[in-house]
Amino acid sequence: MQSIGLGLTGLAGAGILIIGLLYLLRPLAIASSFGFTAILESGQETWLRVKGVRDATCGLVAFVLLLTAPPAVIGWVLLTFALIPLGDAANVIGSRGHARAAWAIHVPTATLMLIGAILLLMGSR
Repeated sequence: MQSIGLGLTGLAGAGILIIGLLYLLRPLAIASSFGFTAILESGQETWLRVKGVRDATCGLVAFVLLLTAPPAVIGWVLLTFALIPLGDAANVIGSRGHARAAWAIHVPTATLMLIGAILLLMGSR
């Protein structure tokens, strides 16, 4: 069970690191694909880069944890980090972005993170 949780942590870390880098390199293109249309209309590219820094950093934190922390700590951090894609989904929907992206990308991401966290925390009992 813990190995699956650790695998999901690595997958989530790699995914969010790549997404963060894409937000830094091609902010408008990646924002559109993830449902953030209001920012595109207002031209606030800088805020997309802020999101890129946040996402890339979170991805790196996942790998630091995998290398240094016990599974229970990784589980608690993964549980906490699952709030980020939920917040992104709420932001997409709240800003009248593409709700389908919120439900098809952000919510499943949070769900996988929650599953990984639960597996890590259950295995640490």
